[in-house]
Amino acid sequence: MNWSILNAQGLEVRRVTALTHTVQVPEGGWCARYEPPAFDPTTQTCKPVWPVPHLQDRVEFMVTDKVLTSEQQAALLRRAVAAAHAQIDTAAGRARSRHITVVPGQEATYILKEQQSRGYIAALKSDNPPANASAWPLVAVEAAATGTSPEAAALAVISQAEVWMPLNAQIEQLRIGAKRAVESMSELTQIRSTCAAACAALATI
Repeated sequence: MNWSILNAQGLEVRRVTALTHTVQVPEGGWCARYEPPAFDPTTQTCKPVWPVPHLQDRVEFMVTDKVLTSEQQAALLRRAVAAAHAQIDTAAGRARSRHITVVPGQEATYILKEQQSRGYIAALKSDNPPANASAWPLVAVEAAATGTSPEAAALAVISQAEVWMPLNAQIEQLRIGAKRAVESMSELTQIRSTCAAACAALATI
């Protein structure tokens, strides 16, 4: 007989074949039986058999005849995927924040600043170079803020963008790849391990 050990949110954290001994569960967790008889049609849920007391992570579970239906198992899987997506996105955001300022509108500002910097440098190399950077206001602001010439400020912006681009691509590859991977999985343990591995990888960037 297979039993699933679930946490307080109803997500599977461990599966065991018997409950004849003390099992380890998270605080607030409980267990549910996957085999027939059918679940309670009145509640459509699995009633916790024994909540875990505060600061106590080992408890002897009692047997229950409430089971998870295939629909409930699918719902748990969907919630696990959604939770993994959120964790992966958060990890990707943290990785980005270690290299750039992550606030609303800042990403667009970075893009525009790079575009203006490249445009200004190209104009300087033209047959009719500009006398100042007034036509490229973000370059002019960068130069004033850093106390450098517009040309030096523009070159610094371009250099920073070229360093950031491969890092951003690496973060995005990990983020998208992990999210797509968990979507194709049918085991909660696989989802959790894939999510954890992706978050750990993102933490190193």
